[in-house]
Amino acid sequence: MNDYNHQRMIEEILEEYESRLEQSPEEQQILTERITNMHRNARLIGDMKVLLKNRCHIAGTDDRPIGAMVELPQTENYLLDVQEEIFRRVTMIERAMELSGLSIVA
Repeated sequence: MNDYNHQRMIEEILEEYESRLEQSPEEQQILTERITNMHRNARLIGDMKVLLKNRCHIAGTDDRPIGAMVELPQTENYLLDVQEEIFRRVTMIERAMELSGLSIVA
């Protein structure tokens, strides 16, 4: 199966799961539990902050403005939102693949 067909199949499986998720409190609970477990083991926020500090630069300045921006509460809140969205998408894809019987391993 070529990459395009495989990607399209995964998208269809995910669309079906999203419909199921909207109507199933049980599936919503499963997703919530899995996301909670991901939070327990996550260091994503710290890693994202380090990445921002080490890889973002403003021409003609030192790194202090970036470091200060990364430590702002607004940045922390934004990174928490990004992390939550990543976890939600990953758990949805995993669960959809699990229910479809397809292997998650590429």
